[in-house]
Amino acid sequence: MKKIFVVSVVSLIFILITGCNSNIITQESNSTATSKENVVITTDTPTQTGNERTNKDNFSLNNIDEYSLIFDNEYISLNTANYSGFINKLGAIRSDKKLKVDWSGNCLWREREFDGITICTLIVDSDESRDKTKSVTVYSPKFRTKRNISVGDKLEKLTEVYKKMQIADKNNKLVTNGITTTGEYLFNDEGNYGSTAPYINFKVDNSIIKQISIVVDDEAG
Repeated sequence: MKKIFVVSVVSLIFILITGCNSNIITQESNSTATSKENVVITTDTPTQTGNERTNKDNFSLNNIDEYSLIFDNEYISLNTANYSGFINKLGAIRSDKKLKVDWSGNCLWREREFDGITICTLIVDSDESRDKTKSVTVYSPKFRTKRNISVGDKLEKLTEVYKKMQIADKNNKLVTNGITTTGEYLFNDEGNYGSTAPYINFKVDNSIIKQISIVVDDEAG
């Protein structure tokens, strides 16, 4: 009887130990599975933030000249022929004129009009890719300056963004001080409006920008 009792007690202890070990293994398995699930959740690809997009846009603007106009991620600047990408975004051409600009007849202006924009270039030779941009005038809000000013913006915004400006009166003479709700505001970052100096012209009517031009004010370049 004592032997049977001892065997029974040993068997019972063995069963209890086995059960405990099994429970520990099950808990460890569940813990491992939970950890793996958490890893999967935390390894999702992060989305791009607005700040990252803004930084990229600002970085690209650093390579653009002050006297430029921007449209649909392309731009056109003065005194350069590198504007084919910009031209290709403008759609159908409405008119294309060529005019003599000096007494010898060797220099020609080319004036092309598209929807909301007129581009005037100096024809250097038969190679069109060498034409120099002399002026660009826009009438549509879809174009903007490097400082993000467009047709339709208010005069208040213009004077906040461009600090160095002069106003042209009816006789095209520059007025150094004052603000007028109707007039032409000329910007040059050096304050120099000489015959070959580039500038930006903002035509304002009733405190609203109606037209923007980038200009190199010389004939033969």
